[in-house]
Formats: sequence, C-alpha cells, structure tokens
Amino acid sequence: TIIAAQDALHAGDFERGKSLLARVRTKDPEMYIVPFYLGEAESTQAHWGEASKQFKQAVDLNPDFEQAMTALSRSLLFEGKPQEARIWVDKVLQMDPESFQGWYTRAAIESAADKKLAIAAYEKAISLENNFAPIHRDLGLLQFRQQNYAEAAKHLAAAVRLGTRNAIVYNSLGISFSRTSQLQKAVESYKNALAVEPSFAEAHVNLGSVYERLQQDAVAKKEYAAACKLDTRFCDLLH
Repeated sequence: TIIAAQDALHAGDFERGKSLLARVRTKDPEMYIVPFYLGEAESTQAHWGEASKQFKQAVDLNPDFEQAMTALSRSLLFEGKPQEARIWVDKVLQMDPESFQGWYTRAAIESAADKKLAIAAYEKAISLENNFAPIHRDLGLLQFRQQNYAEAAKHLAAAVRLGTRNAIVYNSLGISFSRTSQLQKAVESYKNALAVEPSFAEAHVNLGSVYERLQQDAVAKKEYAAACKLDTRFCDLLH
C-alpha cells in the first residue's frame, strides 16, 4: 500500500496517495514513515503548515529520524518560522555534523539574516556533496545578489552542468558571464534562458546588450524588438 501511495504521489495524484497512506496509518499508527511521506506530499503542494505537522509526527515517532528533522526544518522555514527551523537543523547537525542536507538547510535559514554565514554553510555543504545541483544553484544566486559575479558564475555553471534547467538561473548566469567579460558564454546562457522561457523579455534585452558589445548591431536590434513586443517598457531600446 505504501508503494502504491508513493507511485500516486509521484504521479501527482495527491488525494489517492494521501488516502492510501491514511489507510496504513489506521492499521499501524506507529509507522513513522507514513507521516514523513504525507509531509513530503504536503511540501510538494506548498502546504507548509500541514507539512510541518506531518514531519513533526514522524520525528515524534522516531526521534532519530534525521531526514524528517531536516524536512521539518525546511518546512518551518517556508512557513515563516526561521527560529523554530534553526532549532531543528541544529539538532540534525549535532547528530551528524557531516550532513550536507543539514548544512544546506542551515544556509537557507541564514540567507535572509546573515549572508556571510549563509555562504559559509553553502560552501560546507558543497565540500560534503559537490554533485547536488540545488546547493550550487542557491549559492550561485546568493553570490549573484551580492554582486560577486565570478563566484556566481562558477556555481550557477555547476548547477547547469548538474542538470538545472531554469530561465532565472540561465539569465543570472548570463549576467555573471557578461560582468566578467565572458561574452560568448553569456550569449549561450541567455539563449538557454529563452529556450526554457521564450517570453522572458529581460533575457532578450540582456542578449541584445551582449550582441551590441560584440558589435553585432543588427542581431542586437532584433533582440530588442523581441523584448519590446513582449514588454513595452523595453521599446525605448529601439531608438
């Protein structure tokens, strides 16, 4: 029944998945994996309060369930309760100082309050697991917001190499390449952003700007025209 529930949840049939898990819970209320899977289902739907409730039940049933503690910390963070989130991730890191998921979650918690601590936590997570795309993505975007474009390019490029396909990531990577004078790489990144999201007007503008720097004015004008068609705020670029 649990396998059938997982299949339903992975297919996006949340009602069937949760119904099957509720059936298991009725038969065996002590099975801690059930509220964990329910918490994951609620997280997928961004029902953060209910997700936190389910993950907390999983931890109550199994106080050593590190994965549920980490998930609880993240759901509390998205619920807008960073202090409670910090308590649970601290417990994870006390149990396992080498938990890359724990350090990744700590970094997410610190991002709003202390950028230096957040960057250090992301780098610790990467030192433990270098092939997890979301860490590189989030650290790259944080470095981008801090205008540390060389570091941003390094980590956003790693996220892309590891499978990230996101227009915001590609656009941010393009800007980072542009700011570090890697213009051909910037062109490629902006084109990738537009392949993912053709209506991304800002990516057209950024691509046009790089073409101007490459002295390809006709192509630049074409990109500005595409941006203008999508968003009239950019029409002044055509004059």
